[in-house]
Amino acid sequence: MEQVDSFKYLGTVIDKRLRFQEHSMEVIKKARKRLYIMKKLYAMHVSGPLRVQCYTTFIKCIFLYHHSTIFGHLSAMSSKSINLVIDRAGFLGGCDFDTIETVYDRMMKTRFLRLVATGQTNPVFVFDQLPSGQYKSVKARVNI
Repeated sequence: MEQVDSFKYLGTVIDKRLRFQEHSMEVIKKARKRLYIMKKLYAMHVSGPLRVQCYTTFIKCIFLYHHSTIFGHLSAMSSKSINLVIDRAGFLGGCDFDTIETVYDRMMKTRFLRLVATGQTNPVFVFDQLPSGQYKSVKARVNI
């Protein structure tokens, strides 16, 4: 049996220490390659809405697909690299796109609200609502 430093499983690069740094760099590299399509559309003076659709279809989908594995494990440099790709795509698309942090926050809020909406049927996810309308966080006590 051969030991390796990292391997690719179902499109996710996993290293022997379960860090996703190499995976995040692959995602960034893939997004940069797809940015070439937007550069060509910009050079051919294609309309802005079509370039925005190109970003949504080819680049944003990469970040959305891998957000659960990359976002929590991004270094500051990797996060900056992703935001630079998004900024460049925004320039080529003629508008401002949301940063990776904004997209992640929006997705997590949507998932949380969906979870709260089904909380009555699922006993594992029961959240108490405060009089202010906010939800009380689950507290846990650990004895050491």
